[in-house]
Amino acid sequence: MPEIQIEYLAHHISTIPIIAGWFSKEWGNHYKENNISYISEKIHKRTNINSLPLTLIAIENKEIIGTVNLKKHDMSTRDDLSPWLGGLYVRIDKRNQGIGTQLIEATITKARKMKFHQLYLWTHTARNYYLGLEWEHIGDTEYEGSPASVFKKQLL
Repeated sequence: MPEIQIEYLAHHISTIPIIAGWFSKEWGNHYKENNISYISEKIHKRTNINSLPLTLIAIENKEIIGTVNLKKHDMSTRDDLSPWLGGLYVRIDKRNQGIGTQLIEATITKARKMKFHQLYLWTHTARNYYLGLEWEHIGDTEYEGSPASVFKKQLL
Protein backbone atom coordinates (compact mmCIF):
# COMPACT_ATOMS: atom_id res chain seq x y z
CA MET A 1 0.00 0.00 0.00
CA PRO A 2 1.46 3.40 -0.99
CA GLU A 3 2.34 5.82 1.78
CA ILE A 4 0.01 8.77 2.40
CA GLN A 5 1.53 12.16 3.13
CA ILE A 6 -0.44 14.86 4.94
CA GLU A 7 0.69 18.34 3.88
CA TYR A 8 -0.49 21.94 3.94
CA LEU A 9 -2.60 23.16 1.06
CA ALA A 10 -0.37 26.26 1.17
CA HIS A 11 2.38 24.13 -0.40
CA HIS A 12 0.07 22.79 -3.13
CA ILE A 13 -1.97 25.78 -4.33
CA SER A 14 -2.37 24.17 -7.77
CA THR A 15 -4.72 21.57 -6.22
CA ILE A 16 -7.35 24.16 -5.23
CA PRO A 17 -9.50 23.61 -8.39
CA ILE A 18 -9.57 19.86 -7.66
CA ILE A 19 -10.78 20.48 -4.11
CA ALA A 20 -13.29 23.05 -5.38
CA GLY A 21 -14.70 20.42 -7.75
CA TRP A 22 -15.08 17.93 -4.92
CA PHE A 23 -16.74 20.53 -2.69
CA SER A 24 -19.07 21.65 -5.47
CA LYS A 25 -20.33 18.11 -5.97
CA GLU A 26 -20.47 17.20 -2.27
CA TRP A 27 -21.62 20.43 -0.63
CA GLY A 28 -22.48 22.85 -3.45
CA ASN A 29 -25.74 23.80 -1.77
CA HIS A 30 -23.75 25.20 1.20
CA TYR A 31 -22.12 27.87 -0.94
CA LYS A 32 -23.65 31.20 -1.95
CA GLU A 33 -22.57 30.37 -5.50
CA ASN A 34 -22.03 26.76 -6.57
CA ASN A 35 -19.28 27.25 -9.14
CA ILE A 36 -15.61 26.29 -9.18
CA SER A 37 -14.34 29.88 -9.32
CA TYR A 38 -16.31 31.03 -6.27
CA ILE A 39 -15.50 27.91 -4.23
CA SER A 40 -11.81 28.15 -5.25
CA GLU A 41 -11.71 31.71 -3.85
CA LYS A 42 -13.11 30.45 -0.54
CA ILE A 43 -10.58 27.60 -0.41
CA HIS A 44 -7.69 29.91 -1.27
CA LYS A 45 -8.38 31.81 1.98
CA ARG A 46 -7.47 28.60 3.84
CA THR A 47 -3.86 28.48 2.65
CA ASN A 48 -2.41 29.50 6.01
CA ILE A 49 0.06 27.37 7.96
CA ASN A 50 0.21 28.87 11.46
CA SER A 51 -3.11 30.69 11.63
CA LEU A 52 -6.74 29.91 10.93
CA PRO A 53 -8.22 29.03 8.57
CA LEU A 54 -5.92 26.36 7.18
CA THR A 55 -6.32 23.26 5.05
CA LEU A 56 -4.47 19.98 5.10
CA ILE A 57 -4.40 17.60 2.15
CA ALA A 58 -3.68 13.90 1.76
CA ILE A 59 -1.31 12.97 -1.06
CA GLU A 60 -0.62 9.54 -2.50
CA ASN A 61 1.81 9.08 -5.40
CA LYS A 62 1.95 12.87 -5.89
CA GLU A 63 -1.84 13.00 -6.30
CA ILE A 64 -4.29 14.71 -3.95
CA ILE A 65 -6.78 12.23 -2.52
CA GLY A 66 -8.33 14.06 0.42
CA THR A 67 -8.62 17.27 2.41
CA VAL A 68 -9.73 18.75 5.73
CA ASN A 69 -10.04 22.27 7.15
CA LEU A 70 -9.24 23.77 10.54
CA LYS A 71 -11.11 27.02 10.95
CA LYS A 72 -12.44 29.45 13.52
CA HIS A 73 -16.12 28.86 12.79
CA ASP A 74 -18.07 26.34 10.73
CA MET A 75 -21.61 26.48 12.09
CA SER A 76 -23.23 29.92 11.99
CA THR A 77 -25.63 29.01 14.80
CA ARG A 78 -22.75 28.06 17.14
CA ASP A 79 -20.32 30.99 17.01
CA ASP A 80 -19.67 30.32 20.70
CA LEU A 81 -17.64 27.22 19.78
CA SER A 82 -14.19 27.36 18.21
CA PRO A 83 -12.15 26.09 16.42
CA TRP A 84 -13.79 23.64 14.01
CA LEU A 85 -12.72 20.70 11.90
CA GLY A 86 -14.67 20.83 8.66
CA GLY A 87 -14.65 19.95 5.01
CA LEU A 88 -13.33 16.43 5.53
CA TYR A 89 -13.37 14.88 2.07
CA VAL A 90 -11.69 11.77 0.70
CA ARG A 91 -11.87 10.94 -2.98
CA ILE A 92 -14.55 8.28 -3.56
CA ASP A 93 -12.17 5.59 -4.82
CA LYS A 94 -9.95 6.07 -1.72
CA ARG A 95 -12.60 5.85 0.98
CA ASN A 96 -12.67 3.22 3.74
CA GLN A 97 -8.87 3.01 3.77
CA GLY A 98 -8.21 5.13 6.88
CA ILE A 99 -7.33 8.31 4.97
CA GLY A 100 -10.08 10.35 6.61
CA THR A 101 -8.85 9.21 10.01
CA GLN A 102 -5.29 10.25 9.11
CA LEU A 103 -6.54 13.69 8.07
CA ILE A 104 -8.51 14.03 11.32
CA GLU A 105 -5.50 12.97 13.41
CA ALA A 106 -3.26 15.47 11.60
CA THR A 107 -5.84 18.21 12.24
CA ILE A 108 -5.97 17.32 15.94
CA THR A 109 -2.16 17.41 16.10
CA LYS A 110 -2.09 20.84 14.43
CA ALA A 111 -4.81 22.18 16.74
CA ARG A 112 -2.81 20.99 19.77
CA LYS A 113 0.34 22.68 18.43
CA MET A 114 -1.69 25.87 18.08
CA LYS A 115 -2.62 25.49 21.80
CA PHE A 116 -6.35 24.94 21.29
CA HIS A 117 -8.03 23.09 24.14
CA GLN A 118 -10.85 21.53 22.15
CA LEU A 119 -12.02 21.03 18.59
CA TYR A 120 -15.58 20.91 17.23
CA LEU A 121 -17.30 19.53 14.17
CA TRP A 122 -20.80 19.03 12.85
CA THR A 123 -22.20 16.50 10.43
CA HIS A 124 -25.48 15.68 8.73
CA THR A 125 -24.47 12.14 7.81
CA ALA A 126 -21.40 10.80 9.64
CA ARG A 127 -22.53 10.64 13.27
CA ASN A 128 -21.48 7.01 13.78
CA TYR A 129 -18.11 7.63 12.11
CA TYR A 130 -17.17 10.31 14.65
CA LEU A 131 -18.58 8.33 17.58
CA GLY A 132 -16.30 5.49 16.47
CA LEU A 133 -13.35 7.89 16.58
CA GLU A 134 -14.29 8.78 20.18
CA TRP A 135 -15.55 12.30 19.55
CA GLU A 136 -17.98 13.45 22.25
CA HIS A 137 -21.49 14.05 20.94
CA ILE A 138 -22.61 17.36 22.49
CA GLY A 139 -25.96 17.83 20.81
CA ASP A 140 -28.28 17.61 17.87
CA THR A 141 -29.79 20.53 16.02
CA GLU A 142 -31.42 21.53 12.77
CA TYR A 143 -28.86 23.14 10.48
CA GLU A 144 -29.23 24.21 6.88
CA GLY A 145 -32.58 22.46 6.67
CA SER A 146 -31.46 19.03 7.95
CA PRO A 147 -30.74 17.33 11.28
CA ALA A 148 -27.11 17.78 12.35
CA SER A 149 -24.99 16.34 15.13
CA VAL A 150 -22.38 18.46 16.89
CA PHE A 151 -19.22 16.89 18.31
CA LYS A 152 -16.31 17.93 20.51
CA LYS A 153 -12.80 16.51 20.95
CA GLN A 154 -10.92 17.51 24.09
CA LEU A 155 -7.31 18.22 23.13
CA LEU A 156 -5.45 19.34 26.27
